[in-house]
Amino acid sequence: MRITLDNWVQIATSLAVLIGLALVIVEMRQTHTLSRAEIGAGSFDLLSSRLLSTVGESFAVARAKSCIAPEDLSDSELIELREYYQASVTLINRQMMMRLIGGFNYRWQDSAETELGGMLETQQGRAWFETYKEDLKASNAELVAIGEDILSKPTINCAKKATEYFNKARSVTDL
Repeated sequence: MRITLDNWVQIATSLAVLIGLALVIVEMRQTHTLSRAEIGAGSFDLLSSRLLSTVGESFAVARAKSCIAPEDLSDSELIELREYYQASVTLINRQMMMRLIGGFNYRWQDSAETELGGMLETQQGRAWFETYKEDLKASNAELVAIGEDILSKPTINCAKKATEYFNKARSVTDL
């Protein structure tokens, strides 16, 4: 069997088409990765701006008061705390979805433990969790299990932690 110029042209054309398809696949994967990253960044930007507009600039006072003197919280501070808890759960759910749908390779459970741990060390956070636990369970049973696991452990002394934090903050600003 003799290979003619036509055969060489057909082989070269076929190889060029295969290489072109391979390059298109590589570019599609890169575009997919970039799109996932943009979705993630957009989600965090949106959540951050929503949280700031909801809790305002004096949230640190409400958070500290929830640890040191929860009985002195005003209605507006209680609303700020409630919105903060809701935003925290929203953040955890977004991270979980980014992991499950977007394919990001990290454990959202670690973030959930940190967020819920800070929330559940306060009386208001525990009350919020108990109030919304059934609703949360319907959408994210694993999140509720993490919260219940945190609640089953000895509680962190929130007031002591807040006082230590503010003493450190004061020592830095006194410099």
